[in-house]
Amino acid sequence: MLVATGAEAAVSVRSGFSSAVVAGGLTQPTAMAFAPDGRLFVCQQTGALRIIKNGQLLSVPFVTVPVDPSGERGLLGVALDPQFAVNHYVYIYYTATTTPRRNRVSRFTANEDIALTGSEVVLLELNALSATNHNGGALNFGPDGRLYVAVGDNANGANAQTLSNLLGKILRIGDDGSIPADNPFFSTASGVNRAIWALGLRNPFTFTFQPGTGLMHINDVGQNALEEIDEGEAGANYGWPLSEGPTSTPGHTAPIYWYGHGSGPQLGCAITGGAFYNPDAQQFPAEFIGDYFFGDFCGNWINVRDASTGDISTLASGVLAPVDLDIGPDGALYYLSRGSGNVGRITYATPRITSFTSLTAMPYRVGSPVSWKATVQGAGNAVQFQFWLFSSTSGQWSSTNYSSSSTFTFTPLEAANYMLQVWVRNVGSPAAFDAYRSSGTFAVLPTAMTITTLAPNQQLPLAAGAPVTWTAGAVGGSGTAEFRFWLYSAASSAWTMTRDYAPSPSWTWTPPQAGQYAIQAWGRSVGSAAEYDAWRGTGNLSVASPIPARPTLTVAPTLPVLAGRVLQWTTTTMGGRQPLQYQFWLFSQRTGAWTLGQAWSANNTWSWRPVEPGSYQVQIWMRSAGSTAPYDSWSSSGAFTIGPAATTAHAVSVFPALPAAPGTSAVFTALASGGTPPLEYQFWGLTAGNWTMLRDYDPERTFTWALTAGAHAVEAWVRSAGSVTAREAFASTGVFNVASRQATVQQVLVNQTFPLPVSTPIVWTVTATGGAGPLQYEFWRLTAGQWHLVQGWSPSSEFRWTPGNSDAGTHSFQVWVRAAGSSAAYDAWAPFGPVVIVP
Repeated sequence: MLVATGAEAAVSVRSGFSSAVVAGGLTQPTAMAFAPDGRLFVCQQTGALRIIKNGQLLSVPFVTVPVDPSGERGLLGVALDPQFAVNHYVYIYYTATTTPRRNRVSRFTANEDIALTGSEVVLLELNALSATNHNGGALNFGPDGRLYVAVGDNANGANAQTLSNLLGKILRIGDDGSIPADNPFFSTASGVNRAIWALGLRNPFTFTFQPGTGLMHINDVGQNALEEIDEGEAGANYGWPLSEGPTSTPGHTAPIYWYGHGSGPQLGCAITGGAFYNPDAQQFPAEFIGDYFFGDFCGNWINVRDASTGDISTLASGVLAPVDLDIGPDGALYYLSRGSGNVGRITYATPRITSFTSLTAMPYRVGSPVSWKATVQGAGNAVQFQFWLFSSTSGQWSSTNYSSSSTFTFTPLEAANYMLQVWVRNVGSPAAFDAYRSSGTFAVLPTAMTITTLAPNQQLPLAAGAPVTWTAGAVGGSGTAEFRFWLYSAASSAWTMTRDYAPSPSWTWTPPQAGQYAIQAWGRSVGSAAEYDAWRGTGNLSVASPIPARPTLTVAPTLPVLAGRVLQWTTTTMGGRQPLQYQFWLFSQRTGAWTLGQAWSANNTWSWRPVEPGSYQVQIWMRSAGSTAPYDSWSSSGAFTIGPAATTAHAVSVFPALPAAPGTSAVFTALASGGTPPLEYQFWGLTAGNWTMLRDYDPERTFTWALTAGAHAVEAWVRSAGSVTAREAFASTGVFNVASRQATVQQVLVNQTFPLPVSTPIVWTVTATGGAGPLQYEFWRLTAGQWHLVQGWSPSSEFRWTPGNSDAGTHSFQVWVRAAGSSAAYDAWAPFGPVVIVP
């Protein structure tokens, strides 16, 4: 913020406002522009671009360019890049000392308060000049990010009506001097003249854009009678020299306001400054929001045009030869007085919002929270805040409700340009706001590029001579990604770029020899000027010889083992081209022959279950990928012994399936393995709590037993042929019940008491005995004199019901029960109820 140094006695302002000098000592000033940090850049016609910082005119100019200052020539315009805080670009319009003389638009790069030496980039050379007047010179960036340039007709009105030169026009170019293809005359004009955006202007000394709306006002200095304010429009023709002031000529755009020459509060001779009051921080009363301030060089006044009514009133008089107006970051109106050689500041008596700043470091990224905080004059709970957010993608504003919180946080979901406003009002105020401040436009960038993976298409370790393709996986970034690959060799202790930037994320490399290497992938978005936006490395990589070394062969579990145990053989090695191939062989001492255990594959493990005791040996053959040799290397386990399997009794099965009815002839079968064949079986039965041997040892593994009612169990004892032990293993059926053939319902239990309101879950549980299991159940309900099946035959002894509103009333139920396999309608049944359901 600039600090006023004292009142300017000659300047008179309307009631409630005051005017003060910010800084003086300027020589022939022509234009000014604010930096985001509050510094004010001021052009001097003789070529020096000065800076006012903290209320002081710095002694050393930002830059001094050689100019021709004759007449109205010289350093005439200045603008700062919308991304000045990031790129530090400053743009100026000046009359170069070329032969012939011509006006020029150049860009400089700031280094604090001084331009970097040698940083000038000429963006646009205008046509050769004849006269010394009508040069225009104003520069402004539009809401579209393009640089707009005001150019006078060089005292030749015919220039304003032709597309063959740039004079008497508003021009539109990119920040690098390029010409946008959507310019209105791009297809009809040629060469540099495609930069023409509007024509028919005499001397547009100043123009400006309204923040938030993009509305453009052009102040065109008239000839002998009228000054005009024109509304900027792409492709418009404002009529000069064929018309001046109000016009109905077809094809000519009339001004929205004009005034005559002479003396008086609304008369003058040259309109030279303009600014919309849509500040980042409101300092003037709310009635000024959207109004347009403009000054007159001869009238020495600053007037304001009401945005709603179009009415004109005077804000200040006695401003000597004003040449430029601007709204400061503090919401005050600043004016540049050529006659006094100073910058003045007009303020209202009661500013409210003192700052609106970001709490989040830039750059902002998609998906990351962004926070802003407002501070105000006044205390605590007496103030309310409302925040508004604008997105360039949707073109819409969204808002919070008024609250006492002075901080606003949002998480952007897409890359775009955004703007924030904070509205402030006193608690109880009926106004929409008493003051507001805007953040200005800020960009949210795409998620930063990250290279998440860098992986080979082959299994590590790699082998010399075998091609391997490395692929980088990246997320984030803007648009298309491109990649560069680097290789480090320990042998040379140096990094080498093996492939320059290209869209493909893959790179194929054939290691020339065994050794230690490393790979890096660099990534960036196409169009990025950075060396890289992200990178990822492999770390140290070992490249082995193309022939695999003699492998090791391990087995689990540890030998020796008994027949029937699964053995898992695993081999490992170093070297070779991946993926290595493996083949397993098995030798049996009993047969005296080798047999193939597992054919060539990339599987380095083999599982084998020996079924016979004896002496065996395992070999592993290995070869590199692509090798046609019988093998490249091999290894053997040596001889090992498999012992006889232990006797194991697995189970006792029964047919038919249990439970069964009395009198059933059940066949019990013992399942066993291991031991010395033929195995022998002995059967025992449990009846009334006593065990009885049903059959002595015999090679037959089945036994038939006629079942009687009651609880029983059967055990099968097993031993090897010739064994004299009581048993080597056994298995049991466990206890089972032999029930009567007829099923009987014992009881029906319910989890609720009645009457019961609708929508209450009810569960009935039935207990039944007898019959061949599993028993089957079916449930019926009597409602309004009709029986309805509510749950068909199933093994479930539970019935669940949640009555609805239509079920209010009295109901009766029945459960039907029958044995497994029964074809009867039912073997037994029982009623339950009544069940009373109330609304």
